[in-house]
Amino acid sequence: MGKSVYEIITNKIIEKLEAGVVPWRKPFNNNGVPVNWKTQKAYRGINALTLEPGEYASKKQILEAGGRIKKEELKNSHIVVYWLWKVIEDEETEEKKKFAKPLYYRVWEINKQCTGLKSRRKEETMVHSTGHKSRLDRPGISTKGVAFGDPIYSKEELVAEMGAAMLCGIAGIANVTIDNSASYIHSWMSQLKKDNKLVLQAAAQAQKATDYILGEKIVEQ
Repeated sequence: MGKSVYEIITNKIIEKLEAGVVPWRKPFNNNGVPVNWKTQKAYRGINALTLEPGEYASKKQILEAGGRIKKEELKNSHIVVYWLWKVIEDEETEEKKKFAKPLYYRVWEINKQCTGLKSRRKEETMVHSTGHKSRLDRPGISTKGVAFGDPIYSKEELVAEMGAAMLCGIAGIANVTIDNSASYIHSWMSQLKKDNKLVLQAAAQAQKATDYILGEKIVEQ
């Protein structure tokens, strides 16, 4: 049986941590955030953190536009995660419940990994506050008695750090509060190895917090 999306993404994050890189604390450069080449829409959630700034396209998009993937780059694809939402109705109670399943597809950076395509890029502790009961009501903020070391506390910290990174990327400024110490990296490796759903769930909540701060319509991740 193949690996789940949770396993694939968590393993990629752990690989970066083992290499001394904290994905959600990477300094963003002047190239801004990663976007889809065809639509120029910014990638969201975990994708905003695992992809380097650039323009990405699926194999189908590349071929339809008359481009091609460099032979040596075929195996060096990047993963884009999306959520498939389903509504299931209980046959006995007729109660409807909403479930989300993470799926993924592969993309390539068109400026570095492809030929025949031109760039379409156009010139172009708030996160914690969004968790209040009157806003997005995240357990890490709205639940009383949550202490350092609790799983809920850890998740809220990860949500806040990812949200801060997303805001830095959108604003085009560097995240200067970077802490890549060995102890910091080890603490997150330990958390992720215990719960392979943590990073995807936290990234989805961080995206909601970012949307809230920017006044944008919140969509389900």
